[in-house]
Amino acid sequence: MFSQDIGNVNNMFSQDIGNVNNMFSQDIGNVNNMFSQDIGNVNNMFSQDIGNVNNMFSHDIGNVNNMFSQDIGNVNNMFSQDIGNVNNMFHKTLAMSTTCLHKTLAMSTTCFHKTLAMSTTCFHKTLAMSTTCFHKTLAMSTTCFTRHWQCQQHVFTRHWQC
Repeated sequence: MFSQDIGNVNNMFSQDIGNVNNMFSQDIGNVNNMFSQDIGNVNNMFSQDIGNVNNMFSHDIGNVNNMFSQDIGNVNNMFSQDIGNVNNMFHKTLAMSTTCLHKTLAMSTTCFHKTLAMSTTCFHKTLAMSTTCFHKTLAMSTTCFTRHWQCQQHVFTRHWQC
């Protein structure tokens, strides 16, 4: 999906943001180790705690590949046109700014970290097929994550850009 609809993601991350593998290993610590040791094996977490993610996305939400290319439009275009230069927004986070994602990956108490730790935060509920924001976003509702990526008017936007 990612390599066909968006373009080779590996290339995008290495060219636009810088080598993500190196950044994560050097700036945050080895992400593979962080996820396996601090949170638990992510592969196991997703398949055991939430259910097979591949199945969830294709059965519960609909074929993600189709959804991203048809319902949202070309994701590559959406990210560059609707948000503005993705490289800039994501790069600040990945470059160790004071944004939430950095704190999350550094094991702070932010929402994505709690999610991966199986707390009751929004992304976990999403993957568990609750009625939370990210699920609705993927289903093309007008919930907060959608607003974040398009309008930047919701608290979730502030969360990512805080």
